[in-house]
Amino acid sequence: MAVRDQWMPLFRKHGVQLLVTGHEHLYEHWVERYRDARGVRRRMDQLITGGGGAPLYAYRGEPDLRAYVAASGADSARVDHLVRPGMERGDNPYHFVVVHVDGDRISLELQSVDWGTGFAPYRSNRAVLRDSVP
Repeated sequence: MAVRDQWMPLFRKHGVQLLVTGHEHLYEHWVERYRDARGVRRRMDQLITGGGGAPLYAYRGEPDLRAYVAASGADSARVDHLVRPGMERGDNPYHFVVVHVDGDRISLELQSVDWGTGFAPYRSNRAVLRDSVP
């Protein structure tokens, strides 16, 4: 978790709202909720999308984030794993993410290559990255 420990406080400090990474060969969606230096509640979405062609991974289980959350101190970080990959290699399809940018609005569309429209880790293949309560 060294990467999380090193970079996430910097991203919180600068108000980053969305991270899209792809090292792991599967699909995950994490949300980190925290308070900024003024005490305002913030949200940072973290997508891991690495299903573009290399052999897919089986998920090894949830990381232990207790030390990371405790180290967030005044930020009061809380981390939720919204979309977890499957434990078996076949549970995680090849996929890609289409990012739509319209001014200050971003929307994401998740497409499976080998499962067609059957891969829907959300209620649909379109993700809305916001909290229901501001």
